[in-house]
Amino acid sequence: MANRKNISITLLLFIILIISYSCKKEYDTIDYQKVQNSTKNYVFMKNSKWVYKSDSGLLYDTVKCSETIKDSIDYIFETFKGVKVYYILEYYKMTLNHSINNKIETHYFYIVYDKVNSSIINNNIIGQCVLLNDDRNEPLNFDGFYNLLDTTININSNNYICQHNRIIASQQIVNVYDYNTDLFFVENIGLVRKHDNLIGWNLESYNVSNVNF
Repeated sequence: MANRKNISITLLLFIILIISYSCKKEYDTIDYQKVQNSTKNYVFMKNSKWVYKSDSGLLYDTVKCSETIKDSIDYIFETFKGVKVYYILEYYKMTLNHSINNKIETHYFYIVYDKVNSSIINNNIIGQCVLLNDDRNEPLNFDGFYNLLDTTININSNNYICQHNRIIASQQIVNVYDYNTDLFFVENIGLVRKHDNLIGWNLESYNVSNVNF
């Protein structure tokens, strides 16, 4: 009886080892793609708030963060050489609510990107890129997104060194902006100015907390 029990335990251990070995051989390498710390400077906690004033001075838009979560996408990708890579793509999802038109913006931050009004399809984050935070010192354009050289602007007697990006409406991946739009982002504050062919908005006040998880 004892021998039979020992045989069963040995067989069970053997099966576990086989399964474990098979799982390890399912892919050749692991690529964990984290959100860069510098990118996290543009991600904010729930209840962070920004107030924007139109250039005409007649309109105000209060933008509030209603949710910030952290998650990841896991998938296996096989290269043309047959190497199987197990990807873990970390991302933050930040939801912003506008008071002026009840508009909701969903931002997905991953590695060095911020894509707005996004969704996850086939393990890809699909949306209109509005921010590229890779410290390159040259203009870059793709899918309607143009990052320009850093710009210094003055808003309410405050000088900001901004990431200046431009969205070409006709080239967007997701129809977010009706007109060609310029966006100005500042680390640890977020969007400080936006303007298109019809209207411009400047940051009037803010009360924010950077993401801490």
